[in-house]
Amino acid sequence: MQYVALNNGGRWRVSRYSQVNAQQLPAIVMLICTLWLVSGSVCIVMGKDMSIAGSDTRDDYLTPQQIATLEEKALAGDGKAAFRLANYWQNYEVNSKEAAYWLQIGAENGHLISQLNLSAYMQSIPSAFGVAKGDTKSLKRLGKRAKFWENKAQGQEKKNTHKSIHPRQ
Repeated sequence: MQYVALNNGGRWRVSRYSQVNAQQLPAIVMLICTLWLVSGSVCIVMGKDMSIAGSDTRDDYLTPQQIATLEEKALAGDGKAAFRLANYWQNYEVNSKEAAYWLQIGAENGHLISQLNLSAYMQSIPSAFGVAKGDTKSLKRLGKRAKFWENKAQGQEKKNTHKSIHPRQ
């Protein structure tokens, strides 16, 4: 089984889709983001000047105090707080490095959408592949990290699915 992000009434979720292979997942996520962008929302998975796919916040703009609070929560293990920060840095301050940093923190904290976005982001960074170009070891390491986050997200979704089917286990 493979996984794909779906829009369910304005909220993004990841769902199993048996006829999608692993090579198609980044293209499907980008297609979903493009459709979302055209519909009036903004979106990124590829690291340019779009917002992060899967935003489930009502208002993504943050005050300095909210940023400080979210940073504390994110560094204490709150994946959703890190995801909100990544979304803020991508949309309002347009700082890709800061957005990627908080996206990685969210992924490390177990936030499923952060894991998927980080995987897609790492697989599609032209500058990273350009820097690693010709260096086989660097290219392999970059690919392994992207695959790591993709696998981690898939494992997270399987665990969530198992809990919903077998709530007492």
